[in-house]
Amino acid sequence: MDIVLKSVEEIIPYYANPRIIPEEAVTEVAKSLKNHGVMQPIVIDKKNIVVVGHTRLLAAKKLGLESLPCVIYEGTKEKVNAYRIADNKTGEFSMWDEATLDTELDKLIQKGVEVEGFYDTEQLEQELLETGENATDYFKRTFSDQFGQAQQL
Repeated sequence: MDIVLKSVEEIIPYYANPRIIPEEAVTEVAKSLKNHGVMQPIVIDKKNIVVVGHTRLLAAKKLGLESLPCVIYEGTKEKVNAYRIADNKTGEFSMWDEATLDTELDKLIQKGVEVEGFYDTEQLEQELLETGENATDYFKRTFSDQFGQAQQL
């Protein structure tokens, strides 16, 4: 698999992307890109149209990044579109192990590390100080609905 560097302006979002991408998702991915760098290439077709990575592309634009690593999928138009849809759908089949996630998040909070999509470190530290609650109990209380929904998928 070859990775090529493409200008953000060269990469074209797929006009009929069936995924709705809320601004909150773009913001959280932008935080991740800022904190960790671009760790996953965008998958594009031969015409530079996004197959996988629409949210990363939007986040990169939000951050003003000039280029992104890309992988070119050279399948038929139908195979490209099937992969585009499958990649988005298959993530929905995964579930969180709530106890393990609580433990891992608690370790990161103790070290002052923010995990995008879960909490803001400074805001969380302030809330924990005010309530006297530990991070594990906080996550069980705050995210129990999300974990329950995920486990039912």
